[in-house]
Amino acid sequence: MKKSAVIFLLFFLLSCNIYSQDYFRAVYSLEYKLDTANKKINKEFFNLYFDKEQSYYSAEPYFENSILKGTSTLNTSSFQRKTIFNGRIITKRGIFCRDYLSYGRNYFFYEEEFPKWKMLSTSRKINGMECQDATTHYLGREWKVCFSSDYPFQYGPYKFHGLPGLIIDVEDEKGLYHFQMIEFKKIDALRKFDANKIEGTITVDKRKYFQLLSDRLYSTKILEDTMSNVVNQFSAEQMKEYNKTLQQRKKERNNFPIDKDVPF
Repeated sequence: MKKSAVIFLLFFLLSCNIYSQDYFRAVYSLEYKLDTANKKINKEFFNLYFDKEQSYYSAEPYFENSILKGTSTLNTSSFQRKTIFNGRIITKRGIFCRDYLSYGRNYFFYEEEFPKWKMLSTSRKINGMECQDATTHYLGREWKVCFSSDYPFQYGPYKFHGLPGLIIDVEDEKGLYHFQMIEFKKIDALRKFDANKIEGTITVDKRKYFQLLSDRLYSTKILEDTMSNVVNQFSAEQMKEYNKTLQQRKKERNNFPIDKDVPF
């Protein structure tokens, strides 16, 4: 084994040992374009909590607190969520990557396949960090990724994981989705989402998961099932018009979701 390879291996093992009992949070920015015909760039921020063995990436949706706002007019903006990137993603190193979706009174989840990486010989500096490039065909898109072995964790934003260093930058080949780590810090405790303590957790396949996600974003069905006392205050014609609004919104998001390997 070459001397340089031995030095790298020793450094990596030492780093793993130093970090083995610690907890961390990485903050990622996400710039994305929902509509091919619209040049608008949207931006959001997401947290990744992790230790040596597992990570928790959260994109938690919320309803506005006030639905009616003191009026009997159906206010469609009241039903909008603060983010369309629903789900809680738990990755256990080398074991599974699970995506959880809250729908009604239940949580549904499926296990995502692991990405298959192609390591490149090129590297870049991102925010002062030296990073190595890699590529993958994953979730129905081509991605270029940059990771740093200075942070010996196999995690990254969304469902990206499995490289020998923390993922710093991820972008698809069309420039529609771009994640970049903007903060890394040690924290006192690991934030977790313990699905085992939640009643009504249901395993589904990926196709069913995204069917539920589509219904949640673009159908009144979940409102009718879980908020009937609110929905019943509006006429059938009002709900019909609101459904039209939801379908138009879906058309204007032709680059969503990130996963393009399933019908949506």
